[in-house]
Amino acid sequence: MDNYIKLYQETKIAEKSKAVEIIKQILLEHKSKKYSWIKTINFIHRHFKKISEENIVNSTKLKKLNTIFKDAKSNYENGYSLLAIPNELKNEFEIIQDLKITFKEYIEHLATESAFSRVESIFYQDDGIFQNMYIVGKFEGYKNLLKFEIRNFQRMASDFELYNEVYELAYPKGNTSSEEDCNKKKYKSNGLFNFQRRYVDSLKSKNTFDEIFGEYFHSNTKFEDYINIFFHDPKTHNSQIILDCDTKAFACLLYQIRENLCFNINVAKIDRAEVFLTKIKRKPIRGGNIASSLSKADEYHKDIAKEAVISFKEVNRKLKKGNM
Repeated sequence: MDNYIKLYQETKIAEKSKAVEIIKQILLEHKSKKYSWIKTINFIHRHFKKISEENIVNSTKLKKLNTIFKDAKSNYENGYSLLAIPNELKNEFEIIQDLKITFKEYIEHLATESAFSRVESIFYQDDGIFQNMYIVGKFEGYKNLLKFEIRNFQRMASDFELYNEVYELAYPKGNTSSEEDCNKKKYKSNGLFNFQRRYVDSLKSKNTFDEIFGEYFHSNTKFEDYINIFFHDPKTHNSQIILDCDTKAFACLLYQIRENLCFNINVAKIDRAEVFLTKIKRKPIRGGNIASSLSKADEYHKDIAKEAVISFKEVNRKLKKGNM
């Protein structure tokens, strides 16, 4: 094996462990301070973004090599893409003048960038597991997860068992001491949105769609699409909604809905269901896009989303009193 490829692979493995440990420590620290989940994941995103910006591979002089490396990897069969390191990337690196690092050092930094980026990406596709761990305040020592790690919790039976194990700790059965627990038992989530029971009837009203949340959607969006996506299992329909706003505005709306009207919004499942499309390119909104956009949103976007939820609650109050 080429020495540079070996160095890249070994460094990436080691740096993945470091990235996981960083996330774990942030989760523990924020939980001890009683910070919200959304504040915590936004902090993690900003922290990893800063690490990436400070990595020398993203400096002005070397940044173009990232594109060269990405394009060069596509020249090879599956499993052999790293041949681009000795065959193409090294030659391009040596063309650049007045560098203060060696190619070996560059490969180590490149592997670090790749490892941290991958770990953060998987973290935002947690399928609710890490969020429920955060609610419980326990990040390892489970029957199905002895040591904290970050991987795709999607396919294996053991991962579904882990989800159930953590979920039952986060939402104990038989606990009806709060209104929210009672509401939760009365209304089953569609997998994407787990609304509080008291708001469901109002959320399903045509008025809510037309006057409040519909303002975020393309004018061609049908009421049926809204109902399908927000209340039905994505496996039972083909509905999609094209946004009539940028992703920052939509991310703020999701945040306000989650904080005020939901028990949970499963961003990972929204990602996989591909039910929301961007305004311009009409590509599916990804979980990472939502978290990133929320961290970049300005006060205007946040205030508009708050007003939308306040307006909805007023609609809900009037409906309950029979005034609409």
